[in-house]
Amino acid sequence: MRLYKLVLLLCLASFWLACSGSGISVRHDFDPNADFSNLKTFNWMELPKEIPQRTQEVLDRAPDLHMLIKTAVENRLRNKGYEMRSPDGDFLVAYHLLLQAKEFVDVSQPYNNVSYGRLLRTAVKKSTFKKTFEEGTLIIDFVDPETREIIWRGSATKMVDRQSSPEKRDKNVGEGVKQILKKFPDNKNK
Repeated sequence: MRLYKLVLLLCLASFWLACSGSGISVRHDFDPNADFSNLKTFNWMELPKEIPQRTQEVLDRAPDLHMLIKTAVENRLRNKGYEMRSPDGDFLVAYHLLLQAKEFVDVSQPYNNVSYGRLLRTAVKKSTFKKTFEEGTLIIDFVDPETREIIWRGSATKMVDRQSSPEKRDKNVGEGVKQILKKFPDNKNK
Protein backbone atom coordinates (compact mmCIF):
# COMPACT_ATOMS: atom_id res chain seq x y z
CA MET A 1 0.00 0.00 0.00
CA ARG A 2 2.86 2.35 0.81
CA LEU A 3 4.52 1.57 -2.50
CA TYR A 4 1.24 2.30 -4.31
CA LYS A 5 0.95 5.71 -2.60
CA LEU A 6 4.58 6.53 -3.39
CA VAL A 7 4.15 5.64 -7.08
CA LEU A 8 0.93 7.65 -7.26
CA LEU A 9 2.64 10.64 -5.62
CA LEU A 10 5.58 10.45 -8.08
CA CYS A 11 3.20 10.25 -11.05
CA LEU A 12 1.25 13.29 -9.85
CA ALA A 13 4.45 15.25 -9.25
CA SER A 14 5.75 14.37 -12.73
CA PHE A 15 2.45 15.42 -14.31
CA TRP A 16 2.49 18.72 -12.41
CA LEU A 17 6.06 19.48 -13.49
CA ALA A 18 5.27 18.63 -17.12
CA CYS A 19 2.24 20.93 -17.15
CA SER A 20 3.74 23.85 -15.27
CA GLY A 21 6.16 24.94 -18.05
CA SER A 22 6.69 28.67 -18.47
CA GLY A 23 3.04 29.55 -17.99
CA ILE A 24 2.99 31.41 -21.30
CA SER A 25 0.13 30.78 -23.71
CA VAL A 26 1.14 31.61 -27.30
CA ARG A 27 -0.95 32.01 -30.46
CA HIS A 28 -0.04 32.73 -34.08
CA ASP A 29 -1.98 33.71 -37.18
CA PHE A 30 -0.97 34.87 -40.65
CA ASP A 31 -2.34 35.95 -44.00
CA PRO A 32 -2.20 32.83 -46.22
CA ASN A 33 -1.78 35.07 -49.30
CA ALA A 34 1.29 36.85 -47.92
CA ASP A 35 4.64 36.00 -49.54
CA PHE A 36 7.12 35.69 -46.67
CA SER A 37 9.96 34.62 -48.97
CA ASN A 38 10.57 38.23 -50.07
CA LEU A 39 10.88 39.61 -46.55
CA LYS A 40 14.43 40.56 -45.63
CA THR A 41 14.18 43.90 -43.79
CA PHE A 42 11.91 45.40 -41.16
CA ASN A 43 11.23 48.69 -39.44
CA TRP A 44 8.97 49.83 -36.63
CA MET A 45 5.56 51.12 -37.53
CA GLU A 46 5.06 54.73 -36.50
CA LEU A 47 3.21 54.93 -33.21
CA PRO A 48 -0.28 56.39 -33.46
CA LYS A 49 -0.75 59.88 -32.05
CA GLU A 50 -3.03 58.40 -29.42
CA ILE A 51 -1.87 55.10 -27.97
CA PRO A 52 -4.80 52.83 -27.02
CA GLN A 53 -5.74 53.42 -23.39
CA ARG A 54 -5.05 49.84 -22.27
CA THR A 55 -1.55 49.90 -23.74
CA GLN A 56 -0.87 53.34 -22.25
CA GLU A 57 -1.98 52.14 -18.79
CA VAL A 58 0.53 49.29 -18.91
CA LEU A 59 3.34 51.56 -20.16
CA ASP A 60 2.55 54.09 -17.41
CA ARG A 61 3.13 51.36 -14.80
CA ALA A 62 6.45 50.30 -16.33
CA PRO A 63 7.93 53.10 -18.47
CA ASP A 64 10.97 51.05 -19.53
CA LEU A 65 8.75 48.30 -20.95
CA HIS A 66 8.55 49.97 -24.38
CA MET A 67 12.32 49.82 -24.96
CA LEU A 68 12.50 46.35 -23.44
CA ILE A 69 9.94 44.99 -25.92
CA LYS A 70 11.51 46.81 -28.89
CA THR A 71 14.98 45.52 -28.05
CA ALA A 72 13.75 41.94 -27.56
CA VAL A 73 11.86 41.97 -30.88
CA GLU A 74 14.77 43.51 -32.80
CA ASN A 75 17.27 41.02 -31.36
CA ARG A 76 15.03 38.04 -32.10
CA LEU A 77 14.41 39.20 -35.70
CA ARG A 78 18.14 39.75 -36.24
CA ASN A 79 18.78 36.22 -34.93
CA LYS A 80 16.32 34.98 -37.53
CA GLY A 81 18.29 36.75 -40.29
CA TYR A 82 16.27 39.96 -40.76
CA GLU A 83 17.86 43.38 -40.95
CA MET A 84 16.41 46.60 -39.59
CA ARG A 85 16.24 49.28 -42.25
CA SER A 86 15.14 52.84 -41.69
CA PRO A 87 13.05 54.58 -42.97
CA ASP A 88 11.50 51.67 -44.82
CA GLY A 89 11.46 47.89 -44.57
CA ASP A 90 9.84 44.92 -46.28
CA PHE A 91 7.51 44.71 -43.29
CA LEU A 92 6.62 46.93 -40.36
CA VAL A 93 6.46 45.86 -36.72
CA ALA A 94 3.88 47.02 -34.19
CA TYR A 95 2.96 45.77 -30.75
CA HIS A 96 0.07 46.11 -28.32
CA LEU A 97 -0.20 45.40 -24.61
CA LEU A 98 -3.30 44.35 -22.71
CA LEU A 99 -3.77 43.92 -18.99
CA GLN A 100 -6.98 42.26 -17.84
CA ALA A 101 -8.35 41.34 -14.44
CA LYS A 102 -9.29 37.66 -14.35
CA GLU A 103 -11.00 35.51 -11.77
CA PHE A 104 -10.52 31.84 -10.95
CA VAL A 105 -13.21 30.04 -8.92
CA ASP A 106 -12.86 26.47 -7.67
CA VAL A 107 -15.63 24.63 -5.83
CA SER A 108 -14.46 21.38 -4.30
CA GLN A 109 -16.43 18.74 -2.47
CA PRO A 110 -14.19 16.49 -0.42
CA TYR A 111 -16.05 13.53 1.07
CA ASN A 112 -15.24 12.03 4.44
CA ASN A 113 -16.28 8.56 5.59
CA VAL A 114 -17.41 7.41 2.15
CA SER A 115 -18.81 3.91 1.84
CA TYR A 116 -18.72 2.97 -1.81
CA GLY A 117 -20.53 -0.32 -1.25
CA ARG A 118 -23.80 1.45 -0.52
CA LEU A 119 -22.92 4.77 -2.14
CA LEU A 120 -23.45 6.42 1.21
CA ARG A 121 -21.74 9.75 1.55
CA THR A 122 -21.49 11.41 4.92
CA ALA A 123 -19.95 14.62 6.20
CA VAL A 124 -20.04 16.43 2.86
CA LYS A 125 -18.14 19.69 2.98
CA LYS A 126 -18.06 22.24 0.19
CA SER A 127 -15.27 24.74 -0.07
CA THR A 128 -15.07 27.61 -2.53
CA PHE A 129 -11.79 29.16 -3.50
CA LYS A 130 -11.78 32.43 -5.46
CA LYS A 131 -8.66 34.16 -6.73
CA THR A 132 -8.40 37.38 -8.69
CA PHE A 133 -5.30 37.96 -10.79
CA GLU A 134 -4.05 40.03 -13.71
CA GLU A 135 -3.31 38.54 -17.09
CA GLY A 136 -0.97 40.36 -19.45
CA THR A 137 -0.97 39.91 -23.23
CA LEU A 138 1.72 41.05 -25.66
CA ILE A 139 0.59 41.13 -29.31
CA ILE A 140 3.16 41.57 -32.07
CA ASP A 141 1.94 42.45 -35.58
CA PHE A 142 3.90 42.42 -38.82
CA VAL A 143 2.31 44.75 -41.34
CA ASP A 144 2.63 45.16 -45.11
CA PRO A 145 3.98 48.74 -45.55
CA GLU A 146 2.00 49.36 -48.75
CA THR A 147 -1.44 48.01 -47.85
CA ARG A 148 -1.16 48.51 -44.05
CA GLU A 149 -2.70 45.04 -43.64
CA ILE A 150 -1.47 42.61 -40.99
CA ILE A 151 0.42 39.73 -42.62
CA TRP A 152 1.43 37.93 -39.40
CA ARG A 153 0.34 38.17 -35.76
CA GLY A 154 1.61 36.48 -32.65
CA SER A 155 0.56 36.87 -29.05
CA ALA A 156 1.71 35.67 -25.66
CA THR A 157 -0.43 35.68 -22.52
CA LYS A 158 0.80 35.13 -18.98
CA MET A 159 -0.34 35.78 -15.44
CA VAL A 160 1.24 39.01 -14.18
CA ASP A 161 3.07 39.00 -10.87
CA ARG A 162 3.33 42.58 -9.62
CA GLN A 163 5.83 41.55 -6.93
CA SER A 164 8.32 40.13 -9.41
CA SER A 165 11.70 41.78 -9.69
CA PRO A 166 12.66 43.86 -12.76
CA GLU A 167 15.04 41.03 -13.73
CA LYS A 168 12.20 38.50 -13.66
CA ARG A 169 9.95 40.84 -15.67
CA ASP A 170 12.72 41.34 -18.25
CA LYS A 171 13.16 37.57 -18.48
CA ASN A 172 9.40 37.06 -18.94
CA VAL A 173 9.26 39.67 -21.72
CA GLY A 174 12.26 38.08 -23.47
CA GLU A 175 10.74 34.61 -23.17
CA GLY A 176 7.36 35.89 -24.41
CA VAL A 177 8.93 37.53 -27.49
CA LYS A 178 10.99 34.39 -28.14
CA GLN A 179 7.90 32.16 -27.98
CA ILE A 180 5.85 34.54 -30.16
CA LEU A 181 8.49 34.74 -32.90
CA LYS A 182 9.39 31.06 -32.74
CA LYS A 183 6.93 30.26 -35.55
CA PHE A 184 7.81 33.28 -37.72
CA PRO A 185 9.81 32.09 -40.75
CA ASP A 186 13.60 32.45 -40.64
CA ASN A 187 15.37 34.55 -43.26
CA LYS A 188 18.76 32.83 -42.93
CA ASN A 189 18.34 30.49 -45.92
CA LYS A 190 17.00 33.06 -48.39
